[in-house]
Amino acid sequence: MNLKQKEGCNLSDWIDEHMTEWKRNMINNLVLEKKLVEAQLNAAHNEVKELQSQISLYLYENDTLKLKYKAISVESKMKRGSNIHRGWASIYFCLKIVVVILLILLIVKASVLLF
Repeated sequence: MNLKQKEGCNLSDWIDEHMTEWKRNMINNLVLEKKLVEAQLNAAHNEVKELQSQISLYLYENDTLKLKYKAISVESKMKRGSNIHRGWASIYFCLKIVVVILLILLIVKASVLLF
């Protein structure tokens, strides 16, 4: 092997004058595999971004449900007493559990994609 200097810059290239076919195939396969891994990584990053946006949406919906629950609970206490409040409290509790389960599933899916 000898070293060839490129003109006009500080880079240099190694030139293998005796490159065989299997070396060329091996290098081409490695370059192709690198491009494939980069594409898979980009797809995983895009899916993680999508999952993050879904998590944000679920958190926003959870906050909205909290506000609705508070408004309804105050209204129901004023109008009919505590029986309706208990019903809305159980519904709100179930909604909180569903949101937490969805968030956990999204986080697990994101972590699986990254590893």
